[in-house]
Amino acid sequence: MVLRALILLVFSFSIVNLVQAQVKYNKVVFKPSPYVEYHANGNIYKKGFVNANKQFVDTLAIFFPSEKISMTAVYDNGVPNGLCIQYNEDGSISREGLYVQGKKEGLWVYNNYATSKDGLPYRFSVNYKNGQLHGETILFEGTHKIRSIHAFLGNPAPNTIWEMYYDNSDNLWAVGFISSDNQFTLRGLYTEEGEFVDKVGVSKEKTETFLEAMRTFYKSIPKQEIQPTTKVTYETKTVTHKSVPFSTYHANGEIHEKGYRNAKEQLVGKLQTYYTSGTLKSEMHYFNGVLQGDCTHYNEEGTIKMQGKYAKGKKESLWIYPDYIKNNEARFSYEVHYKNGLLHGETLFIKGDEKLILMTASEGVLLGKWESYYPNGFPSSSGLVSAAGDVLTHKVFDKEGNRMVTMFSPPTPENLSKSIKDVFTTIPK
Repeated sequence: MVLRALILLVFSFSIVNLVQAQVKYNKVVFKPSPYVEYHANGNIYKKGFVNANKQFVDTLAIFFPSEKISMTAVYDNGVPNGLCIQYNEDGSISREGLYVQGKKEGLWVYNNYATSKDGLPYRFSVNYKNGQLHGETILFEGTHKIRSIHAFLGNPAPNTIWEMYYDNSDNLWAVGFISSDNQFTLRGLYTEEGEFVDKVGVSKEKTETFLEAMRTFYKSIPKQEIQPTTKVTYETKTVTHKSVPFSTYHANGEIHEKGYRNAKEQLVGKLQTYYTSGTLKSEMHYFNGVLQGDCTHYNEEGTIKMQGKYAKGKKESLWIYPDYIKNNEARFSYEVHYKNGLLHGETLFIKGDEKLILMTASEGVLLGKWESYYPNGFPSSSGLVSAAGDVLTHKVFDKEGNRMVTMFSPPTPENLSKSIKDVFTTIPK
């Protein structure tokens, strides 16, 4: 009897645990995961979030290879459901409208759809219902309305009027009728002064010209669904990385690094590093483990220490070093140009707001001119240097910029060549 009671108690306890485990399982919530996809040049192509089924959720952003925004759209479990905006590469809006469960709804505007013979942009104003044309569609040239038509669930609306307008005017030019069998007919014309002209006076040839113009206009109205997940306005090979977020921590518990890794554990996208105090130390961008794109390092007080771009892991173009050297209260900074990771072009050495010296380099080698400056900005001296850093010519100026003397090498003071070399060696490489 006691044994049966014990078995029953254990059985009951197991059932309770099973029910509790089932309840706990039913409460599991899948949080959206970040998703990033890249162009072949390493710049971000798509950026958004996916659910447990790898479907887009929330806002998806698509970028041109130049990193400029191409499109933003709102998704609900892989289906467009919300505002969708497409952009031209110059930043202007190409088209804009609303999706409801994957179908266009309400007013959509298509800017710069084409260009008129006068160079003005054409623009469509289109109404949709359940993904089909429904309501008035207007074609504009610049701000001027030139044609309009009504549609009903994808077809020309029967028993309605179509209209054409004079160039650069809101005055009617021609009006017509859409029959119940979707045929276009011409009802009449207007003069530029607004006087109605009976259709009887219009030749058959001219009538057909008007009707063909309206049929062409109707065919040109945007009808197809935009497919933001696959359709882009350019051709490019993309490399897909289903990146996974990661974080590392300092010994005191503060975040050390925060970023993403691909399936091969390589860094991708933005990587942020932090000081032990918790303040931001750097923001860098990676492509398959290699530095690519914008890079900014900060001092612990939040000021920029250095900023520039990487291309395939090497410094490229202009880099600025606002607080590279500090001497008591004086702040020294650099503006440096690079090519393929080497000094190439002009380098400015600056103290506060004063230029101190300008130097040129070619693929990492000191070469060409150098100049030093008075606090008023006028050059104090200038010259040319050899590839070995030896001063070849040396010109001296007064504070008004007038040349005082020119010295040629030899004899150039050795300390002058040495000082030029010393400055060159301090340039960040």
